[in-house]
Amino acid sequence: MNKFSRALIAIFVMAALSQGCGLIPVAERVLAPGILFVSTSGDDANDCLSEAAACLTLRAALTKTTLNSTINIGPGDYYVTEDPATPARSGRSLYELINGVTLVGAGREQTIFHSAHGAYTFEAGSSIPVVIRNLGIDASNGAIGGINVHGRADITIENCRLYNGRLGILVQGNGLARITNSLIEIQQTGIQILGGHVTIDNDSLVSNNELGVHIQRNGVVAINHSTIAGNNTGIHNEGDALINNGTVIEENNIGILNNGGFLGGSLSILETTLRRNTKSAIVNDENGQVVISNSTVDNNGYLGGPELAASSSIAIVNHGQMTIHGGVISNNRGKALVNDVPSIFRNHVDGTPYIPSDERPDLSISEVRIFLNQSYDRQVCAIQNVKGRTNIESSNIYENNCRGVDAYGGRVDISKSSFVGNYTGLYARGDSQVGLKNTTISGSIYFAIDHEDSAHLELVHVTVAGNRRAVGLSSTFSPPSNLVVVDSVIVIGCNAAVVDRGEFVCNSSWTEANLRFGPLDSTGPAGVKYLPLLAGSPLIDAGLICPLSEDVRGSERPREVTCDVGAYESDYSTAIAPLEFVTPSGGVPGVIPLYTDTPQAPTFVILTFAKNAFCRKGPGTLYKDVTGFKKGDTTQANGRNELDPRWWWVQIPNSTEHCWVSGITVEPNDQAEGLPIQPVAFLELPSAPSGFVINKRVCSQNGYSLKLAWTKSVGADGYTLYRNGIEIATFKSSQTVYQENPPTNKSLRYELEAFNTNGFSERLVVEDRCP
Repeated sequence: MNKFSRALIAIFVMAALSQGCGLIPVAERVLAPGILFVSTSGDDANDCLSEAAACLTLRAALTKTTLNSTINIGPGDYYVTEDPATPARSGRSLYELINGVTLVGAGREQTIFHSAHGAYTFEAGSSIPVVIRNLGIDASNGAIGGINVHGRADITIENCRLYNGRLGILVQGNGLARITNSLIEIQQTGIQILGGHVTIDNDSLVSNNELGVHIQRNGVVAINHSTIAGNNTGIHNEGDALINNGTVIEENNIGILNNGGFLGGSLSILETTLRRNTKSAIVNDENGQVVISNSTVDNNGYLGGPELAASSSIAIVNHGQMTIHGGVISNNRGKALVNDVPSIFRNHVDGTPYIPSDERPDLSISEVRIFLNQSYDRQVCAIQNVKGRTNIESSNIYENNCRGVDAYGGRVDISKSSFVGNYTGLYARGDSQVGLKNTTISGSIYFAIDHEDSAHLELVHVTVAGNRRAVGLSSTFSPPSNLVVVDSVIVIGCNAAVVDRGEFVCNSSWTEANLRFGPLDSTGPAGVKYLPLLAGSPLIDAGLICPLSEDVRGSERPREVTCDVGAYESDYSTAIAPLEFVTPSGGVPGVIPLYTDTPQAPTFVILTFAKNAFCRKGPGTLYKDVTGFKKGDTTQANGRNELDPRWWWVQIPNSTEHCWVSGITVEPNDQAEGLPIQPVAFLELPSAPSGFVINKRVCSQNGYSLKLAWTKSVGADGYTLYRNGIEIATFKSSQTVYQENPPTNKSLRYELEAFNTNGFSERLVVEDRCP
């Protein structure tokens, strides 16, 4: 078992223990006799055994503790200077917590310790569990920080606020630390972890001048449900870390720095959001190891402001090894993802060195949606491979206002993916080696493929159609030696199809209409798009080499005697004779036309909009809207739904894609029955989350709180909660509870809906009022 695997297991075991799967939570232990009291009106001459006989200082109460004592500390400001017995203990702690003591304040904004003189406020080193709960620590008067955890300590820090110090919490040694529901802010570093096992759960680490969390080599850390925002660097990891369960890392200069060093940091990021980090969301240094799963990386890289991102802004930077599976990379400025691995530093996770002929990638991307990224000059903004090897599989790269993939150097392999609506789909340049298999490139604003002669480019079962310009080549019909095209179709600017079987061939009769592509469709992972072939297409059963056993969807290839040309393998068959190459009298290579009959134009209906209308992904108001039409607009309808009320499947203007509009918004020029029925079975909507209830309710003079709960919805990516018609929260699909303190003396109506990429469920409702 390698170091990375052992570390992940340790993290999950630690997280399970901290949630009560082996250790009894501290809050549930039966305390030994010894409940003491401290208040600002107390007296250290008292016995501290009641509120009326409270001590004045915590130091006095600590001298009276027994095993597992609890000290209740009343509201007020407690000014700590130094230990009278050891004046000005620089670098030491003012209170040493032993005997399993539990400190409970009146609230982190009510009970506040003000520390000073270069010391930590609290220290924990005993293996007997200690707890600090509901208090604030202000270290503005020269204190190093709030809490020093060392040795084999076992400490829980709950609902506390630590601020204005050089270091909020220091964890070292081999102990356990659980930090829960706490706010750590305005420090130089929020939490520094030199060793031990640490759980950071439902915490906020914000506005720290240098680092939110610093995990050094011997630290093993799990971060759950937390917010890390406004720091210079949110998380600096040199150890083993797991970040998951709805953690949000936002508005830092750098969100996460995984510093590999000689041994390499191991980092897993699951169901996490990284957004609005000004320079980078994730930087993985040499030999660092990062796994990103089902996470969202969006709106990063605004270092130069919203109008102009600095060239140094890169949302994800990989200099080591990185795997990205599932999730979204969108709306980033500058560059979204760069793979740049110096060969001198390359090592694999198991420690074996990289060699140039190695097939294992440094960056692996699968089932990821990468869209709406942009750069000021429309150059690189989605994916760039500078050095090293990148594999992209079953991913959807679309509507980026720049190059979808820029192969600057190294090796890039792309399979079962789509590039739709990018400024340029793919740019192969320098000494790069690029291979595309079972991939669709469509809707490009500039070039579908821009290729320099020095780069080696190989297309196998690739479809390039529906682009403004198909291929930027030095010679349109005589490919350079570094371009190999196998069983692929490229519809170029002269409106001819180019299919290669050992030589570049142009057939001017193969217009895009004659090739009979259906509209863009998607049924695979991450919404990968493809152009299906309709019956009668000359590309059906026209492949000669057929090197791949699957198509873009993973469907078996070939279906008949031989395979289809391009990324898609159809269910149709054709009796068309094989290609026969000829040389016309003009000397231009050509082919005997394989499809001579002009296909009938599809039946369509022209719609005029009688009112403003949304155009949706599917035939119903629960589907997400794609675009909109204004009153008086017209468009072409190419299909209809099967049921009433009528919905029309219409073409989006200036696009090959379609969406659905309601029949009550339009006036057709013909009957719908002439149109084919358009299937929508693959557009699955989530089921409504069942069991939406008020799970816990408190309505009293001390406040009003509600805990809402529900069960998971099938097919949901997440949930949206509304209060009195206004959206108040959005959750990941794994979250099924929400607690808040709503306003009193007001009728409340909560509505909950599930959502996914296609649309929404019906809303469930609960109502309440206090009093």
